[in-house]
Amino acid sequence: MQIQQPPVTNIPELDTWLQRLTEQLSDNISDSVAFADGKHISIDKVRARNGDGLKLEDDGGNGIEIVDGGKINIYGQIGFPATQVPSADPNTLDDYEEGTWEATLTCATSGSYTIEDPTLYYRKIGALVFVQGRIQITGENAPSGQLRISTPFYASTSIVQPVMIRIEGHGGTIVDPFGTVGGDYIALFQMADNGTRTSITEASVDTDFYIYLGGSFVV
Repeated sequence: MQIQQPPVTNIPELDTWLQRLTEQLSDNISDSVAFADGKHISIDKVRARNGDGLKLEDDGGNGIEIVDGGKINIYGQIGFPATQVPSADPNTLDDYEEGTWEATLTCATSGSYTIEDPTLYYRKIGALVFVQGRIQITGENAPSGQLRISTPFYASTSIVQPVMIRIEGHGGTIVDPFGTVGGDYIALFQMADNGTRTSITEASVDTDFYIYLGGSFVV
């Protein structure tokens, strides 16, 4: 149903158009219709008149369609606010974001490494964050302790969250590397054949190597 803006020049004509609008809407609206402030229409419920469903669209055909059975078709995009509006309902999607972050590689005790291209990629859907990419290390600044890669979001520390890690060209022997995410970093470990877990430290690498990263974590 299309409703054209009325070519009115006075109040009586506007009242007549509003009455006609109310009559046209009555077949599609249940309960009540209210004209809130002369500019907006307040309604309780809208339903489709036939099996084609209910459509809300702009002049270009972009918009939303609700068909029989409750299926929603989107012709365009779904936007989320820049600042998340969190929901405690586990069945509610309250956030989506995708982008990059400039990763850092530091050590648990002190020091850090120089990264030539620190850009990694993330995609956040609700509370779940997917991360991936590769960084190239080209130097060091007095590193000491377990290697840690920064994260784009603060990760939950109430669960163990492993991610895939691969290290190339490090000049040593690292067996079965992996990372665990918690707080604002990914801690790097390796797993021996006998199941012993040890930290990957500055002693495990040199000053020119690559780290590949892929996985997901919960915030």
